[in-house]
Amino acid sequence: MTESRLAVFFDAASVGVYCVLIALVFGTFGDYGTSWDEFEHSRYGDDIVGYFASGLSDEAVPDHHQNYGGGYNLAAALFSAWVPHPRHVANHLFTAILGLIGLLGTWRLGRLLGGAAGGLLALVLLASLPAYYGHMFNNPKDLPFAVGYVWALYYLARLIEAGPRAPLGLWGALGVAMGLAMTVRVGGLLCIAYLVLVVAAQWAIAFRQERDVRAAVSLGYSLAWRTLAASAVAWALMVLPWPAAHRAPWSMPFDSLSGFSEHGFTARTLFRGVRVSASPPPPDYLPGYFLVQLPDVLWCALALGLVLLLWMFSRPDGRGRLLGWRSAALGLLALSILFPIVYAIARRATVYDGFRHFLFVLPPLCVLAAVGVTAAVRVLAARSRPFAYALSALLVFGVGLTVADMARLHPYEYVYFNRASGGLEAAATRYETDYYAHSFKELSERLVAHLWTNEPERYLRGEYRVLGCGIMDYLMTPHLPANFLVAREPVLLRSPHNFDLYVAYRRGSCPGRRTNLPRVVEVARDGVVLNTARDMREDDRTGPTPEPERAGEAPSPNQDLEPGEGHAD
Repeated sequence: MTESRLAVFFDAASVGVYCVLIALVFGTFGDYGTSWDEFEHSRYGDDIVGYFASGLSDEAVPDHHQNYGGGYNLAAALFSAWVPHPRHVANHLFTAILGLIGLLGTWRLGRLLGGAAGGLLALVLLASLPAYYGHMFNNPKDLPFAVGYVWALYYLARLIEAGPRAPLGLWGALGVAMGLAMTVRVGGLLCIAYLVLVVAAQWAIAFRQERDVRAAVSLGYSLAWRTLAASAVAWALMVLPWPAAHRAPWSMPFDSLSGFSEHGFTARTLFRGVRVSASPPPPDYLPGYFLVQLPDVLWCALALGLVLLLWMFSRPDGRGRLLGWRSAALGLLALSILFPIVYAIARRATVYDGFRHFLFVLPPLCVLAAVGVTAAVRVLAARSRPFAYALSALLVFGVGLTVADMARLHPYEYVYFNRASGGLEAAATRYETDYYAHSFKELSERLVAHLWTNEPERYLRGEYRVLGCGIMDYLMTPHLPANFLVAREPVLLRSPHNFDLYVAYRRGSCPGRRTNLPRVVEVARDGVVLNTARDMREDDRTGPTPEPERAGEAPSPNQDLEPGEGHAD
C-alpha cells in the first residue's frame, strides 16, 4: 500500500475512532456522579452571569473562586441554560464535549508531527488514557485547561513549521488558543513564555543564516509586535470573563499566580501507604503517581520512542534527521511536559489527588509517544515487515487491555492503576482512589433501590436521615428522593443519634470509621470498595445531632479527613 493510501486509511480510522468516542460521550455522560469540586464552580458561573446582567456590579460576585478565571464557568452556565438537563448533568455533558475537543487537538498535533499514523495513535492513546477520559465528565478545572493547553501547543507547532514569517491568521489562532487556556487557569501564562522562546529561537536562527543586521532588526520588529498582538488577544480573553480581573487587569493574574504558588494546604494525602503532607508533598510524589497510573502500553510506547531517539543520535546519518522543525516542535512538547512537573517539585508546590492538577501534560505526552512509535514502526518496516506487524499487534493488544480495564471500572475510570503496579486492588491502601467522590451517585441509587425493595412501608412512611463522612449534601441529594436528608459528620462528632444511615467513601480516614455498623449497600470495582452505606438504626449510642446541611453551606470534604486538616481548592 502506497504512503498516500496509508494516510487515507489512517485518517479514515481516526474519523471512525472519533465517531465512536462521540457516541460514547453522548451515551454515557449521565452515568457520572457529582464531584465535590463542581458545586462551587457552578455557583461561580451563575455569579458571573449575574455580574454581566447587573451591569458589572461587584456585588454580584462574592469572593469565592476569584483567583480563577471564569471562562469555563461562564460557558458552562450558559450551556446549562440551553440544554434540558439538571445542572450537574448539563455540566458533565459540557465538560465531556470539551474533552472531545481536546482529543481533536491531540489528533491534529499528532498528525502534524507524526503523519496520519501518528495522529491516529495519539488520538487512541489519549482516548484510552483513564486519567484523561475519567476526568472528561466532571472536572471543571483541570480538564478544560488541558484542552486549551494542547490547542496552544498545536498552534505553536504550526508556528515553528511556518517559520518566522508565519501568516497573521496563524498568530491570531494561537492568541485565541492561549487565551482559552489562560481563562481557565492563570498558569496558562506558560504558553506565552513558550511563544517568546519559539520566537527568540526563530530570530536567532534567521540572523545566523542571513548575517544581515538590517534584515535581523526588521524581522525582530515584526516578530515582536506579532508576539505582543497574540499575547494581547490571549490576555483580553483571559480577563473578559474574570470579574476580579476587571478591577486590576494587569496585576490580578500575577497576584493569582503567586497566590497559587504559595498556597498552603494542611490536609494529608495518601502516597505509597503513608499519609504525607500535601504542602509540600515528597519530591517523588508526582513521578510516583505517573509511574503507577499511566497505562503500561503508554510507558512502553514512550520507552520505545526514547530507544529510537538514542539509536538515531548514535548514527552519523541520523543526527541530521534530528535537526528540523519537527524535532524543534517535539522539543517544545518535551519542555511543555517536563518543565511544569520539575518546577512544581523544585518550587515545593502544593500537590494532592495524585497528578490531577497535571492532566494538561497528558495530551502532549501521548503525542510524543505516538510519534516515537510510528517512527519505530517505519524503521522496522524498512528492515523486517513481520517485526513491524508484530510491534503494531502488540500495541493494539496493549491498548485493548487498557480499554478493557476502563470498561470494568466505568464510570470511575480515573481510579485506574496500571497492571505493572498491581492494579486497583494493590493500590487501594497505598494511593488515593475515589478522591473526587464520584461514587456517591451509584451509592445513592443502590441505596434507594435497596430500601424500596426491603422496606417499602418504611420508605413511603417517612424520611431517612443520612450521616456522611467528609461529604457535602450536593454529592448525594441530586440522586436521592425528597425524603432523604443528608448531613456531614463533623470531625469531632463521635456519638451521633437519630440518624438512619451512615455513608463513607474511600478518602482519608473515612473507610475506617463506624465499621462496626451493618453494611447495607456498597460500590466496588475490581474487589475494592469505593463507597459504603451502613445502617445506624441499631446504634444505641447517644450524642449531639448535627442539622442536615444545605447545598453551599458545607466546607470541603477534605476537611473531614483528619482532625485539624483543611482544604485548598
